[in-house]
Amino acid sequence: MNWKPWVLALALLTGPALAQEPTSAPATPAQTDSQVDNPLLDMNLEQLMHLELVQTTVPGAHWHWEDDWMVGYQFMRVQNEGYNSGTTRVSNQDVLRSGYSNVHTSMTMDMHMLMAMYGPSDDVTLMVMLPYMDMTMNHLSRNGSSFQVQSQGFGDLRISPIVSIFDEYPHRIQFEAGVSIPTGSVNKKDLTPSGFSQLEYKMQTGSGTLDFVPALTYLGQNDDMNWGAQARGTFRVGSNSAGYRQGNVYELTAWISPKINDNFSPSLRIDALKWGNVLGRDTRLNPRANPESDPGLQGGEQINLLFGLNFSAGLDDEGRGHRFSLEGGLPIYQNLNGPQIREAWRLGGAWNWTF
Repeated sequence: MNWKPWVLALALLTGPALAQEPTSAPATPAQTDSQVDNPLLDMNLEQLMHLELVQTTVPGAHWHWEDDWMVGYQFMRVQNEGYNSGTTRVSNQDVLRSGYSNVHTSMTMDMHMLMAMYGPSDDVTLMVMLPYMDMTMNHLSRNGSSFQVQSQGFGDLRISPIVSIFDEYPHRIQFEAGVSIPTGSVNKKDLTPSGFSQLEYKMQTGSGTLDFVPALTYLGQNDDMNWGAQARGTFRVGSNSAGYRQGNVYELTAWISPKINDNFSPSLRIDALKWGNVLGRDTRLNPRANPESDPGLQGGEQINLLFGLNFSAGLDDEGRGHRFSLEGGLPIYQNLNGPQIREAWRLGGAWNWTF
C-alpha cells in the first residue's frame, strides 16, 4: 500500500494548525518576560478545559479532569450501494455474470453507540463504549428476484484507559490502550429463499474475538481553533467460534475546527482506513453465493472526507455541560478486494454531557 497520499492528506489538515502559537495580548510595562511568554499563568485547569472544542465524533479525542464524568450517545448511518473491484466500479450484472448466485444492491448500517468516561486523575481517563447495530441488506438474484435480510443486536464492548504522555499548552499527546470484548454475535441468521440461513460476514454484530485497540492521539488548541490527529489499530487474537478471524484494521484521522464563537465551530476531517481479509472461513457460508460470503473479498482501503458542525450548551465555568456534533461525508478514494459492495456516504451525530 502507498502511504504517501494518506500522510500528505493528514499533513494538509494539521500542518497550518501546528504552526500556530497561542495568542496573547500585547505586553504592558508591568508584565515580566516570563508572563509574556506564558499567557496561561492566570488560568487554572478548569478554565483551560473551557477553551477546548471537543471533537465528539472521534472516540478518544478528548479527556476529563479528575472526578469528572461524561455520558454520551453517538449515531452513525453508513449507506453502501454498488460494487468496486479495486478502484473500478462494477455493475450488479457483471458480478452476477462472474458466477455468483446473488448480489447486494444496497446495505444500510445504523450504529447506536452508548459511552461513558471518567477521570480518576488529571492524567488518566477511563472510557467504555457499547454499540447497538441495526443492519439491512438487499439482494438481487440471478433469476431477477429480490429479497432482504436484517440483523440487529449489541456489538463488542470496548474498555479503554487513556493516558496523557505529553501535555504542554497548546499541545497534548495521549495513548489509549483499548480492549474489545466479544459481546457481539457471529451467529446472526435470517430468512432467505434458501431457508433460515447464516448471514454474511458484514452482517454479524461482533468479531467473536478478543481484540486489542490501541490509539495514539495528538490534540492542539488555542483561542481560535482546535486541531488533532489520531492513529488507531484493531488487532484480532485467535479465531472465533465460527472458525475465522476478521482482518486487522488500521486508521489515520485528522481534523481542524475553527472557533466561530464560544458555542459553535465547524470542522473538516479526513479519515483513512485499511482493513484485511477474513482469515479462515465460516463453513456455514457458501463463498459462491455472493461476494460478501467470500472471506477473500473482505479487505480494502478507503479515504473519507467529512464535514462537521459542533455545538455546546449550558457550559459552566469549569467546562461541564452539553456538547453536540453533526458530521457527514463520503469516500474520496476506495480500493476494495472485489467485487465488494462500496460505501456511498455516511452521516452521524453525537451528544455528550460532562458533569
